[in-house]
Amino acid sequence: MSKKENVNNQTVKGITLFSVLLTLVSSFSFSLSTSIKNINAWEVVTYDKALYVDLSLSLEQGETTEGFAFQYENHDKEVVKVPLAYIDNGIFQTSEEIPLFNGSSQNRFGIYQEDSEIPVMDFWFSDWSLLLKDNYNYVCLDLDSSNEEAVGFGYYGNKLKDNFDATAATQRVWLRNENQAFYGIDPWGTPYQNVVYYECDENDYGYTIMAKTTNTFDNRNYYYVDIPKEVRNISFLRMSSGESHNFIIDSEAPIVMAAYGLCYEANPMIDKDWDEINTVNVSDADAYLLGKVVETYLTYGKEASNGADSTTISNLFNTWFKNKSASSEDLKNVKILDYGGDAYVNGEYNPDVPKSGTYSVNEKWNAICSNAGIDPKTGEKRSFNIDFSFFGNKTFLSFLVIFLFGLLGIGSWLFMFLRRRRLRAKES
Repeated sequence: MSKKENVNNQTVKGITLFSVLLTLVSSFSFSLSTSIKNINAWEVVTYDKALYVDLSLSLEQGETTEGFAFQYENHDKEVVKVPLAYIDNGIFQTSEEIPLFNGSSQNRFGIYQEDSEIPVMDFWFSDWSLLLKDNYNYVCLDLDSSNEEAVGFGYYGNKLKDNFDATAATQRVWLRNENQAFYGIDPWGTPYQNVVYYECDENDYGYTIMAKTTNTFDNRNYYYVDIPKEVRNISFLRMSSGESHNFIIDSEAPIVMAAYGLCYEANPMIDKDWDEINTVNVSDADAYLLGKVVETYLTYGKEASNGADSTTISNLFNTWFKNKSASSEDLKNVKILDYGGDAYVNGEYNPDVPKSGTYSVNEKWNAICSNAGIDPKTGEKRSFNIDFSFFGNKTFLSFLVIFLFGLLGIGSWLFMFLRRRRLRAKES
């Protein structure tokens, strides 16, 4: 074989190898930028769940709690009665799980009581859809009311708790709720309260009462809650504060994808539903309020929810700092606790290490802005800060992978070609 023919064969082999690699990489890259769509035919699904029924609004003091039954229509429209077992405080539990149907099937639920085989109470209601949700298993009824609807739904046995301070494992969510109708009195004479519900997974969820702080410049109240840093799906709840009936969720305002560094606001109009939630830019924030905002962010944190992330810190500026009332001196005089060096090991914060350092709000704000590449006075990215966000684009990643593998293929072929040429040159 001539030297020219040998070179041509090597070229063909190299091109063939590159084509195979390109095909494999293209298939791999395409999988990065597409997702499998599962399209299921519509079908009726049954959810079986034990329900808790609150009849405290209907029971007189000392009245018997025997003989009550929970009744429902099954899928064949047959009425089924399930005995109710008394727990306490006027609350009963179904003695077996109740089937809940999604789809087009209509559930009708009711309460039935027998005395000498004569029904003394036969109450039906159809407002049941919330019970399909995982975080609902409780319904409160007023059998003496002419309105055959539930007083409220909720979750019996919820982990309702007070808010704890922020750690390296949490993020802080803010709400301004000035709708005075929200704070009305529940049927047991106790006021409603701001609560946040979140769910990390099936076994990690929480109902947390929002803490309150006041901006002294204008006397406006702000509510905040510290939840796990990875949570994005939350719900603002209007819940009863009654000790025996704080299971009631009177209203729910879900936030499907919570944004970081912002402040949410409930519709302040009394005649509007409070669960109309928007975001708001805060005016006239004083140094103490700004301290409550920045104390939850980690100076060297990597997470967008609680770290020195450029987008998050820019949101903090526009929401809280841009129209602040606090002066530079105010920010220097107000102190906050923060993590010391002993909590930052191997590039991560240890949330179990207590905060040991004291810093001014001004120092904290400048530090997180510096690490995020944000100008603390304008909220803009510093000119020398390079934005690498485009590396997260799937299309860009696909072309990058193809390009790199292509270079690898060409480089490998070129190396082999030149090596053979050197060997042949030595032989000749």
